[in-house]
Order: sequence, then structure tokens, then C-alpha cells
Amino acid sequence: MKRIAIAVLACMTVSCKSTGDIQARPAIADYVSQKPVTDIATCISLALADRGGSAKMARTETGVTLSESIPVAGISSVVAVVAIDDAQSHRTITIHSVGKAPKDRTKLDAIYRPCL
Repeated sequence: MKRIAIAVLACMTVSCKSTGDIQARPAIADYVSQKPVTDIATCISLALADRGGSAKMARTETGVTLSESIPVAGISSVVAVVAIDDAQSHRTITIHSVGKAPKDRTKLDAIYRPCL
């Protein structure tokens, strides 16, 4: 019973949003890159792993989508969605999050800029 209560509390904390719910929110950041989609996705996945998170990759018609998760009370919760789209001459990286856009993008840039 205690585990169920912790799981419910964790779910409430991160709002238990689905990937679609998160993608419907306004983007918190946009980037452009010349690197191949798979290189960008792999780099972001490794950067998240270094910070204790993880990313699940799904192929789309125009590139890939990464669902970023972090453990909350032992439950993996999706907290952001990164869409990496191939626009032929460049790749666009759009980040949607369960939270608001940060006022200072320094931490966000530290994760994503090295992968671009």
C-alpha cells in the first residue's frame, strides 16, 4: 500500500504526462544542426544518461523523437520530449517539457549544445 501511495505521489509530482501531452505544450528551446539525426539523438541520450536520466527513441516520418525520463520515487517518468527532424539541409531540434521554459538556458544549453 505504501508503494502505491509513493507511486501516486510521484505521478502527481511530474503530472504523469504522456509524450503527446508534452509535445502539445509550447517548446522550451529550439536548435539547428548540420549533424545527422542519429548522431544528435545518440549524443543527447548519452548526455542524459550522464545526468541520471534516460531517453527512449522512436522513429518518425521526418526523424526521431526522444522521450526523456528521470526516476521519481523509483518510477521512470517522462519529463521532456525532443523532436529531431531532418529538413534535408539541416536538422531542427525542438524540446518540449512538463515544466516551464527556463529563464536562464545555461543548464539546458550545457546538455544539448555539445550534441549539435
